[in-house]
Amino acid sequence: EQGLKMLKAGDKDSAMTHLTAAQAAMGGASSNAKMHFEEGMKALQAGDTNGAITHLTAADQALQ
Repeated sequence: EQGLKMLKAGDKDSAMTHLTAAQAAMGGASSNAKMHFEEGMKALQAGDTNGAITHLTAADQALQ
């Protein structure tokens, strides 16, 4: 969630740090949450901030 907040604030470096930590903690997450998280990370690495926010928001919702 913190990584998503950083991304929405435009701080991609901090977002990546938080998201990398979050990825390590997703062991028991649903396959849907993992898929959206992975797609969000791919979008972020490709420079697609809006796509990353969309997928990471979906991943966050799937975790709740």
